[in-house]
Amino acid sequence: MWRIELAKHGWTASTVSAALHATPADGLALLSTSDTTGVLIDLGAGIVVSETAQDEAVDSSAGILVIFDEAGLYAYDPDDQPLWSLSVEDQISIEALGGVVLHLREDGSIRVHNVLTGESPRVWWRL
Repeated sequence: MWRIELAKHGWTASTVSAALHATPADGLALLSTSDTTGVLIDLGAGIVVSETAQDEAVDSSAGILVIFDEAGLYAYDPDDQPLWSLSVEDQISIEALGGVVLHLREDGSIRVHNVLTGESPRVWWRL
């Protein structure tokens, strides 16, 4: 169906290995290319989505793909058009994504974002 030339991306058979985590979203493969990053591949189209991916998730209700890589956090709509991007700390992980709510784990706490806009809702407590 398709082929990705390793040399075109600066990879060799010995630098590409099993997924960084065991459960990439349906239709995607996340392969390790270093100790901290990997390549995210769209299995249907055979295209490299990100060469520096660290984590990814898909909101199945909205069809939005969120990628965390060494440059930041990015969201793409179902037509692969960019929705938003954010600069984030290196030590985050995508904890959950669904119902247009993105949950990020950062320094032992959870932070939420609207996956359509990237905005984090403000919560006001009244005492």
